[in-house]
Amino acid sequence: MSEIEIGLGGKTCVLPSLEAHATAPGGFAFGVYKAGSTLLNSIIVRASKKCAIPALNIVGHFRASGIVIEREVFDASAQEKLDAYLKRTGAVYSGWREFPSNYRLPLTPETRTYLLVRDPRDMLTSQFFSLKYSHTTAGPAGAQIQKAREKIQETDIDTFVLGSVDKLKGWFKGYDVLASTTAKIERYEDIIFEKEAFIRNLFGHFGMDISQADIRAIANAVDKRPEVEDVHAHVRQAAPGDHKKKLKAETIARLDDELADILKRFNYN
Repeated sequence: MSEIEIGLGGKTCVLPSLEAHATAPGGFAFGVYKAGSTLLNSIIVRASKKCAIPALNIVGHFRASGIVIEREVFDASAQEKLDAYLKRTGAVYSGWREFPSNYRLPLTPETRTYLLVRDPRDMLTSQFFSLKYSHTTAGPAGAQIQKAREKIQETDIDTFVLGSVDKLKGWFKGYDVLASTTAKIERYEDIIFEKEAFIRNLFGHFGMDISQADIRAIANAVDKRPEVEDVHAHVRQAAPGDHKKKLKAETIARLDDELADILKRFNYN
């Protein structure tokens, strides 16, 4: 397929030509904010260079054109072009940290989808440190991040996480639609120290044929385990259960109650 131009908010994004694989299913890879989504996207891009299945970080590609796709209004023309680009099999599309509500993805019962989740209590803890210290303020969403950073400076972590619960619930709720696809769900806690198994499972789901040597090389390249916590680094610390060290007992108890359905669904009890 040739490249496609999509105009949004007075700007234009050119989606590149991709030579889709003839037989592999490909599909869509999703993450959640502060749940290993950057790791997921990095692995997919690295893998696409080692096999015959192309991959594209859709959200990141739009941002490189100055478009924050999550905020734009899609008219019929833009939606039609996006459908035409994404409905093909034989390619892997990624970059989402929440399921889009302002535009449609062409998902069917046969579409392969992959979702990486994490203990929501650790996600909220990680989000606090990211917004306060490490998240980049460059790019088209930079002003919004900077505003959030300024607001959070006088907020303690317990107040922040309790005030962010409803938004987090919405992120998880949005992915309920994947139940009607051919979905695979994995937990950050199960794969963060098992990178090779993580990569094999991910690639197998999308039909990406890649050698064990390449799997090992990718795993070694992305396996970052800080020896000392650094609040200013993107990978501040990798170990699961950080919320137990950072939050008050009464805060955790309230989170356990507020997030009971999510904790049960993904076996975080």
